[in-house]
Amino acid sequence: MAASVWLLNYDIAAADRDHYLSLFHDEHIPEKLARPGYRWAAHYEAPASHDAAGLYRYIGMFGGDSTKVFLDPSPAQLKLTQTENTRAMMRLRQNPSAAILAHEWSSFATNNILDGQIDGQIDGQIDGPYVDLLSIEAPQHDERIGSIAAQHLAPDFVAQDGAIACHKFTNVMGAPRHMMLFEMASGGCRPGSAEAPVTPLDLAYLNALGDDLQLARRWCQKIWPA
Repeated sequence: MAASVWLLNYDIAAADRDHYLSLFHDEHIPEKLARPGYRWAAHYEAPASHDAAGLYRYIGMFGGDSTKVFLDPSPAQLKLTQTENTRAMMRLRQNPSAAILAHEWSSFATNNILDGQIDGQIDGQIDGPYVDLLSIEAPQHDERIGSIAAQHLAPDFVAQDGAIACHKFTNVMGAPRHMMLFEMASGGCRPGSAEAPVTPLDLAYLNALGDDLQLARRWCQKIWPA
């Protein structure tokens, strides 16, 4: 079980993709999973889009027993001990961002309810074939964001065909403070389609928070474990 997730977002140039994936899957993930408290890893990819031509987009995740696992040692401290192979791999990442997430709760589609689910822990690992990551930041509106997530975003998503689960996280590293990860069995739920996980009505609830609202989304397909 994992109560925390170390989340990585970044892009990789098409010319570097094969070399990067070989390093990340064959060396970096096994090295991370050998550490105490690390429970699982998952890696997701999306092809280049019109607004990022020539770049593949990625979501990497490591599940741990608690946020303490990822803060003792911290990412900054780990950087000082990286091997040259790891440093070379990191240099290939473009537009990187990271977050250490505390898991608040999860909602599951009716036909995907897992026995033994406990708030505060993810039963097993995040491994749906597709994920849609929604980041939400709106200073002074944390309570309303939490309510919208619990009362609208999650129930509306898990009612859709192809939905597996929706996970709500808080980022302990700062902004964006709120993150929701939607697991999907079908790629047809990706943003921009008629079956997008976050519906226009849901976005209207969020947009009502005002001009200081910042939203970001990233949709990807699982590539590891294969």
